[in-house]
Amino acid sequence: MCMNFAGSAWTNDEMTARCARESGSAFSSQECGEAAGWCNKMISNGKHESTSMADCGQSKMACENFMSGTFACVENSSAETPSGNMFNGEASAGSMGGAPPDVATAGMGGPPPGVATGGGGGSPYASAVPPSGGGDMKCMIAPGAIGAAHQAGFSKGYSSSCPGTPAQESPYMWPLRWSAWTDSQSMAYGSDDVVYHSKGKTFYMLDKNWKRSDTTYADGK
Repeated sequence: MCMNFAGSAWTNDEMTARCARESGSAFSSQECGEAAGWCNKMISNGKHESTSMADCGQSKMACENFMSGTFACVENSSAETPSGNMFNGEASAGSMGGAPPDVATAGMGGPPPGVATGGGGGSPYASAVPPSGGGDMKCMIAPGAIGAAHQAGFSKGYSSSCPGTPAQESPYMWPLRWSAWTDSQSMAYGSDDVVYHSKGKTFYMLDKNWKRSDTTYADGK
């Protein structure tokens, strides 16, 4: 894997430190070579990372869902090796670290791909901008399959009027604030014997994206 750094805000020390965060990495002043595609990610104004990807299939999914980037396939577009004041750090495959982008920044540092940012528009995802237009990044769900049951970690909460969602303004929508007593029993693989038993209460404040779990009883390990 090879990563280019672009933008006038990068310093040599910052690029070297960023490269060192990848396992088995080596910093070089040479640009990356050709690749099947590129995962582009805006870190901040004047700081941009472009990671080479081996293919245009699974790499696109990994880029958009796990790296919060924008994928460009060289075969299907005019995309070329990113250039312009760039340096690269060669890192071991599968080590795709990086600081999460500022979700309020426009462009590649914005919400995950597939999340609408300007109203419903028939999108199956909630809008990143609440109906009030306050721009405080509410109603965002997690990217990929996990979004079927989870808000995005950086979402400021949910509401009963998130545009473009099936439950918008529905009187049957799940309560935004609720709690439940829990009784959990865990068994070892291949066995019906309970090896861990716990009881407690879990509280949810979905309008703030908060969750609290209190354990009142635990036995086993």
